[in-house]
Amino acid sequence: MKGKVVSYVRNKKFGFVNGDDGESYFLHFSTLLNKADENKLIKGVVIEFDPTPSPKGLAAKKVKVPEVFFKDQLVSFFTSKNNQPKHGKVELRNTINTRFFKDPNKGREHITKLAKEAGYNAILNLGFEKIHLQTGITIIPYMHLKVILL
Repeated sequence: MKGKVVSYVRNKKFGFVNGDDGESYFLHFSTLLNKADENKLIKGVVIEFDPTPSPKGLAAKKVKVPEVFFKDQLVSFFTSKNNQPKHGKVELRNTINTRFFKDPNKGREHITKLAKEAGYNAILNLGFEKIHLQTGITIIPYMHLKVILL
């Protein structure tokens, strides 16, 4: 029978499958024909199994997981002060320095515009470098943005 994985808790080594017959089946790691297939047990994956009654209900035995291919998907644009994203991985990293800005918000807007125009989906390690330039008697603070783009 075929069924779709509803859940699998890797550290507890069990999960549940909805069979083609509409029933819910208990799935345990020990019933996998190939133990290396455990990392393929994610929500939505179709598996093949023998439906078996057990004292606690229905169970999936002799579980076979077909070849699974994962597709990378870009996340929505985001900006962070951190060097690494919380989730996912960095595919491409470039450093960019901008011109000076008196207003940090204008600087953020500028670098966000540059990143989006270049096709990036994130700005990491966003920080400001304060520089005081003296023009006559007045000292004007400027912000210089340094970022890593994803």
